Amino acid sequence: MRKLVRRLFWVVGFLAAGGMLVLLGVWLAVRHVPAGYRRLAQAEQAEAKKSSDEMVRRMLALRNDLAKPGRWQACFSQEHLNGWFAVDMLQNHPGALPTGWSDPRVQIGPDGIIGYCRWQRGMVDCVVSIHGEVSLVEPNVLAVRIRRVRAGALPLPLKEVIDRMTQLAAQHQIRLEWRQTGGDPVALIRLDFRHPETRRQVQVESLGVQEGVLCVSGATK
Repeated sequence: MRKLVRRLFWVVGFLAAGGMLVLLGVWLAVRHVPAGYRRLAQAEQAEAKKSSDEMVRRMLALRNDLAKPGRWQACFSQEHLNGWFAVDMLQNHPGALPTGWSDPRVQIGPDGIIGYCRWQRGMVDCVVSIHGEVSLVEPNVLAVRIRRVRAGALPLPLKEVIDRMTQLAAQHQIRLEWRQTGGDPVALIRLDFRHPETRRQVQVESLGVQEGVLCVSGATK
């Protein structure tokens, strides 16, 4: 009887220890900070301010170009975007992100775009990353192919991401449909841009993603 009890305690202890190790592994995986995010988030404040100012200047120039009939083009580097996230967005657009989300960063490469954002709620503090490919399948039709989504190093189910994107699109009256390519979900987003002041229709005709740079061009009707 004593042997049976000892064996039972041993089995229970083994399962409990195994469960704790699994929970510890999940916790460490969620707390993992991707190396790419660490590099992007460690930019010096003076450098971030300079990049943010350049991003604002380019956005204003693009806004002016869109107001006039004719062709337009604009390019933004990941330094411009990340500087804007770190400086101008915090100062002038404090409510741009939902509650619990902070410190977004973006990494642009020939194999796609990786977006990072820190999420904090209760005891959970992790960096969520989404890796996707962005292209223009036809004028004013943007295709976003989602490769993977992670919380730290832990993969997240794509269904939740798809459902959330669908909800946001519906809230903002964005035309969105889903397809699949090679087993990956692809969001087709139909753009309907008009200049806020002139109300002229803006057509996006090309989108280029290179190492560290995103370029977009089109025409204002």
